[in-house]
Amino acid sequence: MVNNNISFLENLAPELSGKIVKIGNETGFFPGGENGPYFDLETPVRNSAHVAIIFSVLYYLTQKDEYKNTALLLLKYLKGSEKLQKNGVFIQRQKSGKDGCNGVIGQAWVIEAFSIASKCLNDPDYLDYSRHIADAFPFDKRVKAWIAKDPIQGTSKVDYTLNHQLWYASALAETGESMHLDNVELFLDHLLSQGFEIRDDGLIIHLLKANSFKSKILSLRYELYLKRDRNSVIEKEIGYHLYNLFPLARLYRIFPDHKLFKSNNFIKALKYGFSTPFLNRLVENKYAYTYNSPAFELPLVYGVFKHLLLNINEKGIIDSLEIQIQKTQNQQGYFLSDNNPDPLTLSSRAYELAIALI
Repeated sequence: MVNNNISFLENLAPELSGKIVKIGNETGFFPGGENGPYFDLETPVRNSAHVAIIFSVLYYLTQKDEYKNTALLLLKYLKGSEKLQKNGVFIQRQKSGKDGCNGVIGQAWVIEAFSIASKCLNDPDYLDYSRHIADAFPFDKRVKAWIAKDPIQGTSKVDYTLNHQLWYASALAETGESMHLDNVELFLDHLLSQGFEIRDDGLIIHLLKANSFKSKILSLRYELYLKRDRNSVIEKEIGYHLYNLFPLARLYRIFPDHKLFKSNNFIKALKYGFSTPFLNRLVENKYAYTYNSPAFELPLVYGVFKHLLLNINEKGIIDSLEIQIQKTQNQQGYFLSDNNPDPLTLSSRAYELAIALI
């Protein structure tokens, strides 16, 4: 399975590098997409960060200089693009009615790019930079979650989207900074006490629950939306289930003894994510193979938690890559450009598969 995943990334790499827009000889960016099914026009920040991880990991695995050189192009672009950030916050999108940072997760994508590159390219300066930009969003110790600061409007608010907070927590934890580790542990404590909710079958609920007036209002709205259009809510939660488990796997590698990972809610959510009915429902889910790809997320989640997944057949994980290829891979090449609204973002998101290899 590991060899298949490496081969997939190596086959994809030339097509990714071919789409990088070079600025001179030392820097370049991978074009922004449309945030998958949301059709938010994005800056090159997100996809450049994702693709930088792919090439950093490929260099780490193969020691081929071509991979390192490509990673450096993108990392130099991200680090030197002052017009793409304000007050240390990277601008991810410019769409009326939405913030410019894409909640806390947008910053997480850049933080993780530099911390992972630091490890793979053996460059401590990149870890220092990841820690620097990790300070952009403060932690609300009352709500036990991070506050997103909109770099365009200048407004600030707690981000109550669970996957955003999970991804930001994992990115902070991987910097190894003691202050962030302390806050991440408080966040995990909160998930254990009330923040991590599941449905009866184990499906993870999309919102982070907290003891705040805003959280109560959002929860009420969400319940009303569930009653009005249950199919849409459940479809989205199914499409994001593995995307929630993925950063939890990364957090487990740093906090393996935290009680959250022994809790009934977590164990039930984990087992649901590998159940045949769930995997079957992903095939036609608009948030899954064309955006939050199971083929990219299952390997890490399984690799980290397989001791809790006894009697799980690996075939479902192997099959997911075949499904991905059949559904979205271009017949003339390896780019994931078929049958999906955002080929640039989907292809760059193979970086999640790369993370499972280090």
